Amino acid sequence: ALRNLAVVAEREDRHDEARGLYERAWRAGPRTQSLAVEYARSLSHAGEHAEVREFYASLGEELRENESLLLLDARAALETGDYDSVERTLQHEFVGVREGANPLTDLWFGMHERRIAEAEGVPVDDALRARVHREFPAPKSIDFRQKV
Repeated sequence: ALRNLAVVAEREDRHDEARGLYERAWRAGPRTQSLAVEYARSLSHAGEHAEVREFYASLGEELRENESLLLLDARAALETGDYDSVERTLQHEFVGVREGANPLTDLWFGMHERRIAEAEGVPVDDALRARVHREFPAPKSIDFRQKV
């Protein structure tokens, strides 16, 4: 019931309430993969990146292998500046990423953009993005973008 109330709250743009309901649902159980993904997404959408990392780290091994959760943790790692974790995630062999989906290339380019921006003291802007795309093309193993 708590999970369903969280979904209703999200649909009505009551995101803070939804996060609290997801947390209560998680504590009450059962702790399923789908609930873990929904809860982590709720935290991520709220910009609670450190909380996403903590939640992911608290999960058992089976749940940590869920690709949606792994990607949510990697996005949170990127947002918190843990680029080594992003790199490790990108070495994972993903089987559930659909053609045309960009989560892996988004992580790849975002990681390089932020590393350069921090090292050189420059903003992440269109010029830096173009430079990163030129200098750090995404490996084929993670590039599921549709190209014309």
